[in-house]
Formats: sequence, structure tokens, C-alpha cells
Amino acid sequence: MSPTIDISESLLRRLYLEDGLTQNEIAAHVGCGVWVVQELMRKWEIETRHGSVYRRIDLPRNELYEMYIVQRMSLEAIADYYGCGLRTVRRRIKAFEIETRHGSEYRFIELPRDELDNLYTVQGLGAETIAARYGCSNQTVLRRLRDFNIPVRPCRVSQYVPPEVYGVWTSDLAYAVGLIASDGNLDKRGSAVRFASTDEELIDLYCGCLQLSVDVPNYVAPQRGWGLKPVHYVDFDDRGFRTFLEDIGLTPAKSKTIGPLAIPDNVFADFLRGCWDGDGCWSIHRDNRWPSVEYLRTLLASASPIFLVWVQATVKRLTGLASSISHVNLEYSGKYAVQLGEWLYYAPAVPALGRKRAIWEKFAAQGK
Repeated sequence: MSPTIDISESLLRRLYLEDGLTQNEIAAHVGCGVWVVQELMRKWEIETRHGSVYRRIDLPRNELYEMYIVQRMSLEAIADYYGCGLRTVRRRIKAFEIETRHGSEYRFIELPRDELDNLYTVQGLGAETIAARYGCSNQTVLRRLRDFNIPVRPCRVSQYVPPEVYGVWTSDLAYAVGLIASDGNLDKRGSAVRFASTDEELIDLYCGCLQLSVDVPNYVAPQRGWGLKPVHYVDFDDRGFRTFLEDIGLTPAKSKTIGPLAIPDNVFADFLRGCWDGDGCWSIHRDNRWPSVEYLRTLLASASPIFLVWVQATVKRLTGLASSISHVNLEYSGKYAVQLGEWLYYAPAVPALGRKRAIWEKFAAQGK
């Protein structure tokens, strides 16, 4: 049985083939075991590289000794610093004959009581979000809360999205739901709603559409691997908004299981524009037969065939536009791509990612 993991084939191919990450680095990036990555690569027939093709990580002995022995940094922190896998650090320590430490010798994470009380009690941040800020595990945060006699919340009750925002369907709400359907996820064990993007503009649009307060929990984390952009996260616990998302059909670990959602027809274009800004792309191509002829092409990627079929059928019903599905992509090409853009970007002020909209506008302005 194939493993369940929140990663699509297109993302795995990009990380491995285009960005040059190792299987260990990809596993660390998505939070799974390396065997899961290997099984998915076999399933999707992604050809593995030879060892000579891998990017060599330079870990000088003196730097490694300073971090590991003198500064008492953990192996995980060192791996994050160099953008490599944990196994690479272990092998290099062994090769340099640096004596390994016992667990009790690891660097103590300082979490001042006043700061911790303010973040957890006053601001209402979750243990996971606080842990990300300090570079430790959420268990460390929970232990320190108990040590400081700070009452631990029995459940996540913080509220960040005003109830009136999701009380009635609007174009802003539909767009934000589209972003969550593409680049967001729901925590399996609580009421957390998470959204991640390497594009700061998309983060701002998401927060603006949901009218999130300025103190909403968010942080930036560097991706492992050379040349990768840092990821911006918005992570908050809101039981009311989480219930609304579940009621319309969103679930945890949705990448391969997401299906039809309860989106009203009058805001479906806004919802789809959010999906496209998350997992879609626009591009201008030249016809091989007539190099002077250009045409517009747009794709929406998803690891769930059911979701793509539902989107295709709904767009067909509402607009009459023809499209095709190839593996993990829903594609509109030529005049149908232009007309799809006209439907999605129906007004100048609708929320949209500028760099993607600009491609459609550039082509549409030429009247092709």
C-alpha cells in the first residue's frame, strides 16, 4: 500500500529533478521517512540520480567541531544550517572522528518565563508555533510550561477569523478557501489551520481576505537545499473557522483525497482563482509549426484526480470552456485559456497574485 503523505508528484519531481535535493533532504522537507520518498519515486517512475550527480555539502571540520562540541548545537540544527540531511552530518562527524555526545549534553534551549507566558497565554499561540520560533520541539515548550506552572490549554480555542467573514460567502472568502485548498492544510490532531507560501504577496492576500489581525501567528522558515526560497507560514487555531472548512468538504492530508467542495456558483470563479494562484501557472508558448504564432496555456496541478474532474466539470457547466486533464494537470489552452482568464479576473480589484495575472494580461492585451 502506498504511503499517505502531503506531497504531489509534481512537487516531488521539482524538488528532486529541478532543485537537486537528495531523498533525505526531501524527506526532511515534507516531514516523512526517506523510505516514503523512495517508494513514491518508484510509484511515479522518477529516475534516480547517480551519486556523482548529487550536490556535495561542504562541512569543514573546524566549523562542525565548533557547532557540535563547543556550541552544543543539535544534529538537526546543524543540518538545517547547512541545508543537508541529518545522515550527512552524522557521516561527516564520524569521518572527522569527532566524539559524539550523550543526550544530556545537548544545548539547553532558553525559553524565558515572561516571553513564554506572553506568547502562550496572552497572544494565544500554540506550542507548535512557539517551538518553530525557538527552534525546538513542541514537547520542549510543553515541558517548560509545566516547569513554570503556566496553565496548559486543554484544547485550542483561539479565534483569529471574525465569524462574520465566513458567515456569508463573498469573493474574498472564496479566494482564501481556494488558497487553502491548494497550499493550506488542516492539522490532524487539533483545530489548526495552516497556510504556507514562498510568495509574500500571497501571504498578504490570504491574511487580508480573512481579515486576520496583525498579531496572527506567522513565521518564516528556510527550505533545505541551495537556491530555495524561504517559506512563509500562517498558522492559527480557530475552531469556528476550522468547522466551516470541514463543513464544505476540506479534510486533513487532503492532497490525494480532496474532492468536490460546497462552493456556491456565484463565487466559484473567486475560489478557482485562489486555487490557480496556489497550484496553477500561466505561460505563453510558440507553435512549433508556425514559430511566429504564440498561444496562451494555463495549468492547475493536483494529486487528486477527483478534484480535477470536479473543477473541469464545474467550469464547463458555468462557462462552457473546454479543457483536458493529463495525469496531475488540468489544462486550458489557446482561446480557452484567454477566456478562462477573463472569467477569473473579471474585475481589476479582485484579489489575485500579481505575477500570474500579469502573464494573462500581457497576452490578452495583444488581442491574440
